[in-house]
Amino acid sequence: MSKLRGWAEKGCKSFTEALGFRTKRITLIGGYCYGTKELIAPMEYDGYTNTEVFLSWVEHCLCKQLKSNQIVIMSLPINKLILMVQKTFRAMPR
Repeated sequence: MSKLRGWAEKGCKSFTEALGFRTKRITLIGGYCYGTKELIAPMEYDGYTNTEVFLSWVEHCLCKQLKSNQIVIMSLPINKLILMVQKTFRAMPR
């Protein structure tokens, strides 16, 4: 949201670069390969990331682009989600 008040010289309008209305949320999720320093399995979508979106990204995008002997490190504090991802990895054909 933009500010309702701001500083300007007397008789001049105060302008801001912030939008005065809400826009849609565009989310980008992807993996980073440390060895080659490239982004793998990028996915862009409208809305928020929930468990279903994350697991479908892991199954349909990330698993297909991983090579053998690559390690996935996630910085998520959610133990239930990590267990669901492990089940997804085990169910994938090799």
